[in-house]
Amino acid sequence: MLANYTDRTSLRNNIAFKLASLTDLEYTPRMFFCDVYSNGDYIGIYNLTEHLKVSAERINIGKNGYVIEVTPSDRIESDESFFSTQRLHFTFKDPDVEYETEQYNWIKQHINKIENILYSHEFASPHSGYSKYIDVESFADWYIVNELTKNPDARMFASCFMNIVRDEKLKMGPVWDFDIAFGNCNYSGCESYEGFWIKESPWFERLFKDTAFVNVVRSRFKKMKQNQKVISSYIRMQSIFINNARVADNKVWQYLGVPVWPNYVVFDSFEKEVQYLQDWLNQRFDWLEKALDNL
Repeated sequence: MLANYTDRTSLRNNIAFKLASLTDLEYTPRMFFCDVYSNGDYIGIYNLTEHLKVSAERINIGKNGYVIEVTPSDRIESDESFFSTQRLHFTFKDPDVEYETEQYNWIKQHINKIENILYSHEFASPHSGYSKYIDVESFADWYIVNELTKNPDARMFASCFMNIVRDEKLKMGPVWDFDIAFGNCNYSGCESYEGFWIKESPWFERLFKDTAFVNVVRSRFKKMKQNQKVISSYIRMQSIFINNARVADNKVWQYLGVPVWPNYVVFDSFEKEVQYLQDWLNQRFDWLEKALDNL
C-alpha cells in the first residue's frame, strides 16, 4: 500500500510499527519512506506499507485461519460483517467469508462465546475463563503499543485486527493506523500524555479486572520501557533520514504550519514537530509506568 502523509503523521505510523516490532506480536507490517514521481514530476514522500493479508510471510495462519477487524459500530451489519453480543462490529479482512456460510457462523459464534465468557462471573478462572480462549500475551502486547501511543481509533472502534485459527486461541494483531496517535488528536483527551485510553475500552476494561492480566501487562511494559532510549534514537534517525525529502514534500503540499483536522498542535518547523512528538512519547512512557504500577 502506498500512502501519502504529512511529516507529522508519517513519522507516527513509522514509530508505532517500530514499537510493535519490540514486542512478541507475531507480525508487524514493514514500512518504508520513499520519494514518488509521476511522469517525471515529484509528488511527495510516501509510506510504502505492507497490506495486512494472510500469507507465510505476513499473517501466517495457514488455510484454516481468519483475520477479522473491529470497525465503527454505526455501520450496519452486512454480508461481510456481524455484531457481537457486546455490540462490537466485526468485518472479515482475509480471506473473504460469505454470509451465513459455515465459516461465517463459526466465527460469529466463537467470538460471542469468548465475549460471554469474558463477561461472566467466572471470567478470571485459569481453567474455564477467558485465558482458555484468547492469547493473553498478544492482547497485552497489542494493548501496550496502542495505549502507549494513545491511539484514538484503537479503543475497539476501528482498525482493531485479530486473527484466529480453528482449535487455537484468538490473537490480537497486527497493529495498524496511528496517524492521529502520539498526541496528534484534539478530542477525547487524546492530546494529553496523561490518562488511560485503551484500558477503558470494551474487552480491555474487563480484562483489567483480572490481576493476572494486569501482571502480564506490567511485565511486558517493563520490557518496552527498557527500549525507551532506543525509540528516542530511532525517532531522531528517521527524522534525519527524511530531512531533505520532507522539505521537498512541503513544497508540493504546503502543510507546514497549517492545521489539518484533528491536529492538536501545529508548528512552523519540522524540528518543532519532531521535538513535540519525542517529548510527548517520553512523558507518556513515564506516566504509564507509574499508572500501571499503581493499579
